[in-house]
Order: sequence, then C-alpha cells, then structure tokens
Amino acid sequence: MKKAFKAFCPLLLYPILFIPYSFFNSKILVDWLGCGCEEGFNANRFTLLFWGIIAVLTTVLSALFARRCEKIAERIVYPIIVGVISLAVSYLFFRLMMWK
Repeated sequence: MKKAFKAFCPLLLYPILFIPYSFFNSKILVDWLGCGCEEGFNANRFTLLFWGIIAVLTTVLSALFARRCEKIAERIVYPIIVGVISLAVSYLFFRLMMWK
C-alpha cells in the first residue's frame, strides 16, 4: 500500500491545488485579465498555462520517482502513465474553470 501511495504521490498536486486555484481564478484573475470573452491573453489562457505547467511538473516528478524502480520497463511506463493521467486531469480542470 505504501508503494502505491508513493507511486501516485505526484498526482496529489491536483486535488491540493484545485480549490485554492479556483478561488484565485474567480476572485483575482478575472478582474485582472478579463473573462474568456475577450481576445488576447485572458483568465482562460492563464488557467490553461497554469494547469499545463502542473501537468509537466507531475510528469517530471514521476520520472524522478521512476529512477527508484528496479525494472527498466517500469522506469519507462510509469512516467508515461502519470503523464497521460496528468494531461487528462489538467484538461478536465481547465474545462471546469473556463470563463465563457
């Protein structure tokens, strides 16, 4: 159980960051950058950039954790799986926080 928890530890960034970023997005970003209806760099683009950086960060962390795996196949497959999950969750969170 401990090994499974450590394996998906990088993915814990998502539930930890969702509520604070949602508050930050609605209270500060929309006032500062404008909603998604405006052209150019707006709150939606910033949100996409933020969750994209989190996806890259979780993938890099999983690649660092994969160095501890004993089998070469696990070292390759683990970061790929976490990267795909990270991209899917980032896209979902971006869609949930989009301003129309």
